[in-house]
Amino acid sequence: MKNNVHYSKLTPISFLERSTYVYPNKPAIKYGDRSYTYQEFSDRVNKLAGALKSQGLKRGEKVGFLVPNIPEMLEGHFAPLKIGAVLVAINIRLSGREISYILNHSEAKILVFDSEYGDIIEKIKPELKNIKCFVQIVD
Repeated sequence: MKNNVHYSKLTPISFLERSTYVYPNKPAIKYGDRSYTYQEFSDRVNKLAGALKSQGLKRGEKVGFLVPNIPEMLEGHFAPLKIGAVLVAINIRLSGREISYILNHSEAKILVFDSEYGDIIEKIKPELKNIKCFVQIVD
């Protein structure tokens, strides 16, 4: 399809950027007593993308997320894409052995995990040969 006035590339990042531009002060996320406008959410995504990049994550490299369905997981769907990295979303119901396999097989360089899974991560940490940075989300 030729690029014309009625055509624009649709990606998760372009959706977020457009929503932030058009609806900066409208609610984007509501979770319990927390809520974020599109602008606030976009700012959080940009900060996370910058943090991932500052840890040396490069285009095409993977970042694992072991996080339940909370706003930080949604940020994880966007931030790696901002820097050309790849999200490895890990099912929170998996065993430590399965989590270790996924992280090693994917060659993830960074692992972001919720504090709820800290004990599991501590047990499998010695097996995680490619992970250079562990980021724990504390409630």
